Amino acid sequence: MATPVLLVMMGTSGCGKTTISSILASKLGIPFIDGDDLHPRANVQKMSEGHPLDDRDREPWLKTIRERAIELTSSSKPDLSNVHNDPTQTAQHMAEVLETSQPTRQREAGTAEPDVEDQGESGPVKPVVATEPRRACIIACSALKRAYRNLLRGETDSLFHNDSEDSRAPNAKSDIDTHHIYLHVAPDELLRRMHNRKGHFMKEQMLRSQLETLEEPDPHSEYGVIVVEAARAPGLVVASLVQQINEMVGPVCGPPA
Repeated sequence: MATPVLLVMMGTSGCGKTTISSILASKLGIPFIDGDDLHPRANVQKMSEGHPLDDRDREPWLKTIRERAIELTSSSKPDLSNVHNDPTQTAQHMAEVLETSQPTRQREAGTAEPDVEDQGESGPVKPVVATEPRRACIIACSALKRAYRNLLRGETDSLFHNDSEDSRAPNAKSDIDTHHIYLHVAPDELLRRMHNRKGHFMKEQMLRSQLETLEEPDPHSEYGVIVVEAARAPGLVVASLVQQINEMVGPVCGPPA
C-alpha cells in the first residue's frame, strides 16, 4: 500500500484553516481534525488561564498530531469518536491564539535565509506522485515555525536538538508523508477579518504576535509545501488545492469503511 498522507492546513488565525479544511475534506472524502482538539489537558488548562504555551508544552502536542494522523490513515478502521470531545469549552480554539509565545523577531517574506540542512545542492527532496489512491487526512495546525513543521514531518524527533544528523528520527518518513498547505493572507486582510469576527477573543496584538513568529514555508527549501492565496472565495481556494494536491501526491482516499 502506498504511504499515507497527512495534509497540515497551516497559517495564522483568520486565514481560514477550519473553513477551508472542512470543505476540502468533504471534497476529497477524507477526515478532518482541528489540531486544537488534540492538546493535552495541561495545555488547555494553561491556555484557559491566559498563559501562552512554550515549546516544551508544544512538542508533545505536535507529536500527538502526527500520531493521530498515522492512526487515521492506518489499515484498520480508525476511532473517530474522541475528536472534538474536550469538555473544557471555555478553552475552545484558544490554542491557535495562545500557542504563540512572546514575539520573536519578525521575518519579512523573502528575506530570511532558508534552512538548507539535509537538502543537498539541488534543494529539498521532491515528493513522489503516487498512481494508486493514498489514504489521507487533514489536520489544521498553525505550524508557524519551521521547527514545528520538521517535527510534524518526522524529520526530527524533538524541538530541542543540535542540528546534528543524530537528531533525526530514524525512518521517520516511512510512517506517513506529511505535506503542509500554507493559507497565505495579507496582514491587512487578516486584521479586517479579525475585526469582523464578533464575539471572538482574538486581539490585534495576539495576531501581530503570530505574524512576528511566523516563518513562512518556502516550497523551494522545504519538503511537500503548497502555498495558496486564501483571500479569495473558499470555493476557489479549494478548487486550486484539489488540483495541486493531485499533482503533488496523487489521488487520495479516506479510511477503510
